[in-house]
Amino acid sequence: MSTQDELTFHAAQEYLKSLRHGTPHPVGSVQDLRSCLSSVGKTLDDLETSEEELEECILRGRKMAAVMFLEYVERNQIDADVILHFFPVTLRHGTKHYKEVVKFLYEVAQECRITLGNFELPSDAFNEFIRSCYRVIAFSNMNYLVELKDIAWLRQFEVILAEGELSLERDMRTTRATIDGALARVRDHWEMIARDALTHFQSNILTITNSVDEYKKIVMMAQHQGGVSLAMLGTSADRVEALFKRFDLYQNLRANASNN
Repeated sequence: MSTQDELTFHAAQEYLKSLRHGTPHPVGSVQDLRSCLSSVGKTLDDLETSEEELEECILRGRKMAAVMFLEYVERNQIDADVILHFFPVTLRHGTKHYKEVVKFLYEVAQECRITLGNFELPSDAFNEFIRSCYRVIAFSNMNYLVELKDIAWLRQFEVILAEGELSLERDMRTTRATIDGALARVRDHWEMIARDALTHFQSNILTITNSVDEYKKIVMMAQHQGGVSLAMLGTSADRVEALFKRFDLYQNLRANASNN
């Protein structure tokens, strides 16, 4: 594989690692994983996983989201009868997992000592409750974008805005210019780190003795977490691959010289 393909395949491995560890946003992670594999012509077998495991990861992630949301409900003393209306919409779990997830919600609700009501709620109050939940999730995603410097949270933010029919100005008290500014700062952050790493690597290629993997990882993170293209770094996939190949050549020459 080329250096670019290696970075993309490594990204797929990281998505799988996150899914196995547990993430409250499993569907998006699975989509990103599939996209990475497709772009490098690899399969789930190459990643040492299967459709069955991905289904298990999705269900586990949804359960994690359920726990997090129920804890939020308990802290804010929100009536739990709303939850059983809310989750079939937001979890998008379909018929295959419906009974299992709803059963799990009942169990968690009991563990959290939340009293289940008679499942009746005026439609206007229910709709406002849903909107408030979407707002909380959207605010969290924007905070994660800033704190974790990962544009994946911006993509999730946009999904939440659409699903919750939220307005940036009315519901989020912000503007598109503010969102674009936050995204630009994340990109600038990663662009600076990746540019410095490549400059250091190129300037010290004859003296670097440690592994090149750290430099590859930085470039990959800049691309996937910062949305930084190689063109923005003033280079290309071919030039980066040639640079790393040159390093391997120097490493082999040093090894041969020391053996002689």
